[in-house]
Amino acid sequence: MGVDSGEFVCIVVGLFVCLVGGVSCVTNQNDFKILSDFRDGLKNPELLKWPVEGNDPCGPPAWPHVFCSNGRVTQIQVQGLGLEGPLPQNLNQLDKLYNVGFQRNKFTGKLPTFSGLSNLEFAFLDFNEFDAIPADFFHGLSNVRVFGFG
Repeated sequence: MGVDSGEFVCIVVGLFVCLVGGVSCVTNQNDFKILSDFRDGLKNPELLKWPVEGNDPCGPPAWPHVFCSNGRVTQIQVQGLGLEGPLPQNLNQLDKLYNVGFQRNKFTGKLPTFSGLSNLEFAFLDFNEFDAIPADFFHGLSNVRVFGFG
């Protein structure tokens, strides 16, 4: 099974753009899994407009509402989309997150811990329907500048 010349050119050009442009071409696999868990746990994931398969969340092109640096997810901005369901309980494994905009949705259930998210500066969780906050939620949040919850 071979690669034809057109596919080869696309692969080489793609690698060249990624290497020369300083763009990371592959999302960290754990970050990808957490984003997939997030999407799969929602009652209405179609509102995210994320592809179901075969695409890299950090791009190019990046998934809507996801921002990355060097193949790591740094922001998730889904405010006001009307999303329904829980947030993934392993969200704190997105250890490069510095800004989350989850406000004005219908997120339910236990809020995942943010313990250890030492890069987090901005967290907007207000206007949702969370029913519990873990005891260690704030552990290690040493850089938070703005926290919205209500």
